[in-house]
Amino acid sequence: MIKMSLTNVLLFCSLIAAQSLVAQNLTVLGGTTFLIEASTDVNVVGNINVQSAGSIDNSGIVSLTGNWTNNGNGLVNLSQGTVVFNGNTNQNIAGSASTTFYNLTVDNPVGVTIGTNQNVASLLDFDNGKITTGSNTINLTANPPVPISGANTARYVNGNLQVAFPGSGNSTVKYEIGNSTTYAPVTLELTGITSQGSIRALTASGVSPNENNPVANASQIDPSARADQHWITTNNGVTFATSKATFDYSNTSNTGDESAYKVAQFSNNTWTLPPSTVNGTTVKATGITTLSGEFQVGEQTPDAVEEISSGVIGSVQVFPIPASDNMTVQFYSAVNDVFNICLIDMTGRTVVAHQKNAGRGVNRQELDVESLADGMYLVTIQGAGSRHTTHVLVK
Repeated sequence: MIKMSLTNVLLFCSLIAAQSLVAQNLTVLGGTTFLIEASTDVNVVGNINVQSAGSIDNSGIVSLTGNWTNNGNGLVNLSQGTVVFNGNTNQNIAGSASTTFYNLTVDNPVGVTIGTNQNVASLLDFDNGKITTGSNTINLTANPPVPISGANTARYVNGNLQVAFPGSGNSTVKYEIGNSTTYAPVTLELTGITSQGSIRALTASGVSPNENNPVANASQIDPSARADQHWITTNNGVTFATSKATFDYSNTSNTGDESAYKVAQFSNNTWTLPPSTVNGTTVKATGITTLSGEFQVGEQTPDAVEEISSGVIGSVQVFPIPASDNMTVQFYSAVNDVFNICLIDMTGRTVVAHQKNAGRGVNRQELDVESLADGMYLVTIQGAGSRHTTHVLVK
């Protein structure tokens, strides 16, 4: 085996690496491509710095104990190599440009921090430690979605994880995420995908930012009986028919009866309670038609109303929220039928009622709320053996 051992390596021109190269620091200068063949190991006891217009074409294994700084082209040609971060102090991935790693392995008990958005095209592997993103994002760019291996309670993405979804079919992804101290993954199951895009997820401790929007405890999750964690998802272009979301609260700080936990979702300025089922220390919400919003997990308050749906009613939107004179109820119906659309006050009294001859597709109904007292109301849509209920605010 050919071995090279150098204190510092400055690359001025294209280079085919030896079978084993050990260096204290590696700098790829402008206009240089460092070509690493499939049989080559490059071990850097220090930093890797890719300068402007510099490139690394990696089909081997690159290991480093220091920081990765990409101010150039980074890794090019999607060559099927691996980069391993195996230091024992925090390592940074930064620079003016993002890097697309083919395989990225974290093997550092202290962890890795990204200073800009970073991409992974084939495999994200956790051997030891976390990736901390801050306001940046780890993007898994390939579809079918990039697999994640080795994640557990001490190995995950602390921050934003974004996953690409294909343009058709069904897809299931487990987001291996948590905050600085708590591993709290979420699994998304999408069916009937019709356009590709990506979905970002993160989790943080405490209640959702919109817990008290538009009124106190609007989520209808009991403040004294909940997981001390919330999740946020952002959909960037994925169109789908319906989805399920499974939230893992095994490692969160929990109160109340965990076997009675439900899911609340905040989206389109409205809190809803999708049908939820507990399995051990996870709870699965079904019938979700939008994946941009916030989620909380816990026991429902006594007056909470869970959505009930057989799949006939979907994509429900009520706007504006709050409403002062007129309110529009928009929903998708899978069949032609007559639907009863009602507005119910918190005493259970129906204050507005309409019958809607709905056609298959998107339907709208205007509700006059100008004469109603300010406060929370229920909007119910019922027909064809299906019922959907959501809370709204009149103000």
